[in-house]
Amino acid sequence: GMSWEAVRRRGEKVLARVGAVAVGGLVLSQYLMFARRKKEKISDGTVLHLDMSLPLVEIPPPPLSSLTSPRQPLMLKNVVDAIHKAAEDSRIKGIVCTFGTDNLHSLATLQEVRQAIERFRAVQLQQPESSRKFTCVTTDTFGEGAQGTSQYYLASAFDKIYIQPSGSLGLVGVNMPTFFLRNLLSKIGVEVQFFKFFEYKNAPNVFTEEGFTRPHREQTEKLVGSIFDQIISGIAAQRRLSAAAVSKAVNESPLSAQEAQAQGLVDGILYTDQVLDVFEAKSIVSMRSYSKSVLKKSEAGMMGMVQPQSSKSSKIALVNACGDIVRGVGNPSSRDLQMGSEQVTAAIRSA
Repeated sequence: GMSWEAVRRRGEKVLARVGAVAVGGLVLSQYLMFARRKKEKISDGTVLHLDMSLPLVEIPPPPLSSLTSPRQPLMLKNVVDAIHKAAEDSRIKGIVCTFGTDNLHSLATLQEVRQAIERFRAVQLQQPESSRKFTCVTTDTFGEGAQGTSQYYLASAFDKIYIQPSGSLGLVGVNMPTFFLRNLLSKIGVEVQFFKFFEYKNAPNVFTEEGFTRPHREQTEKLVGSIFDQIISGIAAQRRLSAAAVSKAVNESPLSAQEAQAQGLVDGILYTDQVLDVFEAKSIVSMRSYSKSVLKKSEAGMMGMVQPQSSKSSKIALVNACGDIVRGVGNPSSRDLQMGSEQVTAAIRSA
């Protein structure tokens, strides 16, 4: 019989071969999937699809992440730049936006996209009415009876909003829940010690307090109030409603599709295929494909942030920094995004 060492070596070889076959099969399946995917052509009358079920990120995902995640994030800058390009692209007929089931995006990200859509619409107002491009949102629901405020806030920037008959509008406002763990930790014999600089540094309060301190409550209420006011005023301005009317809708939400239409919050109750028929959207191209088609490498992604577009005029430097602010150069092996203080200051000085 074979010795244990011989059995172990043979086992390692078999596992290595199995692993190689598995990885090779994964790579091949991904290659075939992309190779078979029909290239989307930008032709006259093209309608762009903005899929907000995808994450919008400020830095490119890892190169091999597509092997494990078929739904790749979109670069926020590319989306915004593509919307700007589409505003004056004669081949583009309009933009249709859809949402997913989750609220993936921060308020800041939504505002970036929202402002791009507003500029797109402003450009159309300068054109003859017959050649203006449309923007619309079509969805089955906003929040499915729960939190749909952020989705609707973005949707309100579009010309038209359509929802299916059984949908609902969850315009339920803004919340910022906080859990306090002091009593729980005390019960299991854990004593937490933090060094806190000032009373408004509230992160340790989760572990050291039984509830809101006065500064913590003041800070939270002001932040929530500011966000809520921005959302209400933004919706009111774009939907041509009073702030009082939008606040009333929040207090009465969730609203059925019929109630939302009666209050002027949606324009029609239609299914997505019916909406596409209304706008005669025959050729639909994803925003990802369009951005790859029209944005030069010098404009797309990170390169567009660091390369000057003109050498004749004055320039404004953009230092793109993402992640937690940490001392020094940060931890290169960390899986979380970090902004090392030395790196950021060096970038500012270089600019």
